[in-house]
Amino acid sequence: MAILKTIELDSGINVKNAYARVDNRSGGNKTNLTFALSYYINQQAFEEGKSLVKQEYFTFESSVADDAPNDIKQCYEYLKSLEEFEHAIDVLE
Repeated sequence: MAILKTIELDSGINVKNAYARVDNRSGGNKTNLTFALSYYINQQAFEEGKSLVKQEYFTFESSVADDAPNDIKQCYEYLKSLEEFEHAIDVLE
């Protein structure tokens, strides 16, 4: 799973529909999950092993209940709950 989102790089360049994937997950304790969201120019750049163009870190309260989605799905659900990601497009792989 991934998302497509228009981003602005530190240089001021806009990347329309950048390909973003959850990366480097870690749990600080049983209920907090920290992860990196890595952005690439597009999906092809990721698949070819090209460098990412931006990375952001997020922490949220995750669920460890037996019926909870896996941690990756929880990360994407968390992102989609944020205003800045409400228009992001899901990429189902």
